[in-house]
Amino acid sequence: MHRVDLKPGTRPLTLFISGPFGLRKGPRSEYGIDFKTKK
Repeated sequence: MHRVDLKPGTRPLTLFISGPFGLRKGPRSEYGIDFKTKK
């Protein structure tokens, strides 16, 4: 919904949110799934 509209804004936002949260749950696992699901 909003992700498509914030395509360029989702990149930095995801990095910030996925950074601290992903590091605790897995930066590569969460990042890979998030990146593929978003694309």
